[in-house]
Amino acid sequence: MDPEHEVSAWVFGCTDTGLVRKNNEDAYVIADLTSESAIASSIPAIADAPFLDRTQRGEVAMLRKMTVGEHGLLLAVSDGMGGAEAGEFASYLVVESIREGLAGQRDSPTGSLVREAVERANNVVFETAGSHPRQTGMGATLTSVLVRDDRAYIACVGDSRCFIIRSGKVSLVTRDQSLVESLVELGHLTREQAESSPHRNVILQALGTQPEVAFALTRWKLYRGDMVLLCSDGLSGKVTSDELLELALAGPTIEIAGRRMVALANERGGEDNITLILTHFGGPGLEVAPEGRGVTGTLEKIHGFNHAAGSGYEDNRDLSTKKLEPATPVTRKLDDDTVDGESS
Repeated sequence: MDPEHEVSAWVFGCTDTGLVRKNNEDAYVIADLTSESAIASSIPAIADAPFLDRTQRGEVAMLRKMTVGEHGLLLAVSDGMGGAEAGEFASYLVVESIREGLAGQRDSPTGSLVREAVERANNVVFETAGSHPRQTGMGATLTSVLVRDDRAYIACVGDSRCFIIRSGKVSLVTRDQSLVESLVELGHLTREQAESSPHRNVILQALGTQPEVAFALTRWKLYRGDMVLLCSDGLSGKVTSDELLELALAGPTIEIAGRRMVALANERGGEDNITLILTHFGGPGLEVAPEGRGVTGTLEKIHGFNHAAGSGYEDNRDLSTKKLEPATPVTRKLDDDTVDGESS
């Protein structure tokens, strides 16, 4: 790549089991899709993945400077569910399937490639769950960012989140595909009520629980100095967006900032697994953000999840009809002591 057009990124990834759960059902992957090298946090013993850095599941952290090559840079976080063994395997399958589906791909439009990769991941988890009794009913969330040149594509299924930090401000650019988010959409809950609802962890879909999935896809223009935070709800459920912003800006490095985020989530109970990828973008290939240019003005929604119906793409929503009641959730976050969908 021409050095004058190089886009670089400092990337810190971390996953922590937390203070309560015995197993870590989260996973992340950070992949240079041009060289097909990757760093992954979760590698089941049965997996044959020699290109991945083999690390200890549950307490994995890495810091690396990367260049965005011709095929792009992939960042992805997944939160598994379905019981300890199944949840771990589901989140691994999701991040690995996404990486594999995008590696070396360049010819098709980027949005189409992302869509194919997400649908592929859903099929892999769904078919694996159907053929292995111990993984029956497993699923996993996904929030991923694919960076190509100065454009980034965010794909989201479930309630893992993506934040963008620019010019000292933070923006949440994903919407949880959750029961309470649908109730907010329908006007039955306020945003404040949703944040404290006992049902806030009930999600409406996850990869692998149904033969088809509807995911939200958004594109935005990157500027030099942008920071991107992907995280599971083990972090976002314990630390507010303003606190995440304060920690990210305080630094002094993204590694220290990321570790302080995890520590704060644990200080507040650490009941869930905590996973994040914190990235700082730079390089001459990115423009400096014009003064006052916020995140919202650079976001372009390609398609979104239909929160009012609780399923499907919002493109199918008929705005002339009366408000729809949310669909029955197809899955829910399971505790470690939950087996086959029923509490023991």
